Amino acid sequence: MTAGLFALLIAYPLTLLDRARFAEQRGRWKKAARLWRFAVLVHPSPWTRFHSAIRQALSANGPSAYTAALKQIEATGSRTQMALARLLLAHEQRDWETLLVLSRAGDVDFAEAKPREIRAHGELGHLDEMVEAYQNAKRWLFFRSRQECMLFVFAFTGRIEHVQQLVDGPLVGLDEESKTYWIAVARLRRDGNDEAARSML
Repeated sequence: MTAGLFALLIAYPLTLLDRARFAEQRGRWKKAARLWRFAVLVHPSPWTRFHSAIRQALSANGPSAYTAALKQIEATGSRTQMALARLLLAHEQRDWETLLVLSRAGDVDFAEAKPREIRAHGELGHLDEMVEAYQNAKRWLFFRSRQECMLFVFAFTGRIEHVQQLVDGPLVGLDEESKTYWIAVARLRRDGNDEAARSML
């Protein structure tokens, strides 16, 4: 019975979400939205309902609907959903100072906040704080989030080979634009005069 509940309430939703992210990376918004709806049925948390609503908007109107959907949730959602919408809007707008503040405020689930805190530190050049935040958080992060946080740490500290290993291995599902971006960030952090890398951003 315990194994069955674990499979239904934890393993199955995580599988659905992993497949949804895979579909999103390939621009298959309708399939991703359908998978998120299934995830809500077995795991009807505010977090899954929030992301399902976003994916329904993307399914109907494409990536251009993302910011509008976040603003709508920020204005009309629950307290938890509004806090998450503000965090994601700051990320979308590349407002790293605000993102850092919001990610550390304690209003958003750890799994959503911590990776964004780590990235914000990196974008702002707070490398010691970034590494410390990652070291303190890594054991509590899901595998995918941990790999993404490792990507941030390696890229912002200029460790090109490690970035390449991640995007060729655990993060091979990233779209080509994202892979190019993070390799360019690593190259620029190692050599600020790398004009070829600068042109890739």
